[in-house]
Amino acid sequence: MSDNDPQPGPSNEAKDDMTLAKLLSMPENANANLVMPLSWCPHLETIKNDIKSEDFDIGKKCESCDNIGENWICLVCHKVFCSRYVMEHMLMHGLESEHLMALSFSDLSVWCYGCDDYVDNERLHKAQNALHKNKFNGEEMPKKTVVINLSS
Repeated sequence: MSDNDPQPGPSNEAKDDMTLAKLLSMPENANANLVMPLSWCPHLETIKNDIKSEDFDIGKKCESCDNIGENWICLVCHKVFCSRYVMEHMLMHGLESEHLMALSFSDLSVWCYGCDDYVDNERLHKAQNALHKNKFNGEEMPKKTVVINLSS
């Protein structure tokens, strides 16, 4: 190999020009199980913006089965129910009440039952922050920034 030949590797593209979409399209990521949440969904309009810290208590039990832990809070009415991996009470609540947006106590992710997908949007920050503060002793949730560092 001469000094003018490109270096072996997945891409000859300059690392500074790498976008997330380009990174995900690389052959070595073809079988990766990556979750790409929606940046917007029409059901964001239904969330309740009146955030009370007592509603976002991670110690709250599922209103149907008293489960603690793998619970979600409805972002429309702020009721707490267990996940689909426990007794599916949040799923049932979402389908029966048409309250389609729920926030996970475990990882602060938001699921939309109407879009059948995760959602990550600035409008969710206030609710996610309330839960984060409760879970982490009053600590504010850091603002989200995406940084891809491909140099090592």
